[in-house]
Amino acid sequence: MRPIVKRALNLGLAVGVSGVFLYFFVRGTDWAEVWQALCAARYGWLVPAMVCIWASMVSRALRWRVLLLELKPIRRGRLYNMTMIGLVATGIVPGRIGEFVKPALLARKEGISFFGTMATVVVERIFDLVLVVALTAVMLLVFPFPAGTTIELPGRSGPVSVAAALQMLGLAAGAFCAAMLVFVALLTFRPGAILGWVQRILGRMSARLAGLVRRLLERFLVGLSVFRQPRRALAAAAWTFPVWTGIMLSSFFLFESFAVSAGIAGACLLTAAVALAVALPQAPGFLGVFHWATSIVLVTCFGVDEAVAKAYAIVLWVVQMAFLIAVGFVSLALEGLSLSEVRAARKETEGGAETAPAGIVRTG
Repeated sequence: MRPIVKRALNLGLAVGVSGVFLYFFVRGTDWAEVWQALCAARYGWLVPAMVCIWASMVSRALRWRVLLLELKPIRRGRLYNMTMIGLVATGIVPGRIGEFVKPALLARKEGISFFGTMATVVVERIFDLVLVVALTAVMLLVFPFPAGTTIELPGRSGPVSVAAALQMLGLAAGAFCAAMLVFVALLTFRPGAILGWVQRILGRMSARLAGLVRRLLERFLVGLSVFRQPRRALAAAAWTFPVWTGIMLSSFFLFESFAVSAGIAGACLLTAAVALAVALPQAPGFLGVFHWATSIVLVTCFGVDEAVAKAYAIVLWVVQMAFLIAVGFVSLALEGLSLSEVRAARKETEGGAETAPAGIVRTG
């Protein structure tokens, strides 16, 4: 399939998904009441909320440094900038390319393997997914869901219970997480077996394809070395907790802003539910899905007024996305990059090149 056709299909799917959830978010909304809720909010609580979500991004950069040590010790400031630039790319460029752009730009800047760097990003997502799935499981067991509360899901005929909806998300994420962990464990500790299996299976279809995939996996192995070093793996896992604690606390402080009585447990539930929801393909900035998931959890789990819940969802998106994207533009400037170069890095990753073409990244 031609890259331009593939990008068009992916964009169409993402925009379609966001459009469906955005429809469910705005359907039946009394915007006058939402405006009243926005006006009544205590915006002083946005300061600690923003500090916490920013601290979460700093923690991501520090965790990434631990994962990258096998490739090269890299200064923390650069890793922070690349982390923020990745968020900018995810937030404003179609295709959710941030997780590909940040390793591509870092590899070019530091002269290291793109595939090894990309592997560390995959390891980051594994740590995140394990924690979110575990958090979801705990919430399903201990959170006192209101009796008889239901929710309408896009694509489903008739309402389903809140617990059942979260359970479906949790089971799907858990199955994916388990499959990924098994594959990564085998690739880390039994690389010969996996590479041989790839060669045999794909070789029946195309020797060229089998060779390409094998070479990609071999380059990928460098970034998975953290799993062979228990102390580094534990250090990276430990950094995952402040990453998600910052996200959770930002939601908690906004509870105070809108006088939502949900507490820390409620902030944990909201964080887990939204994290699973935004894993779906969607438009840049998680538009629609983020807002719908936030408001529906507040209404069905905590009994929050619908207008207040939607006002909260809008402000939470501003804090956790718009604010970080704005800060990310500072990182773009500090690294001497432009949005056109970010798009060029996207094309580099699609082309599967080990290094970026000349001119993608300035050296300044």
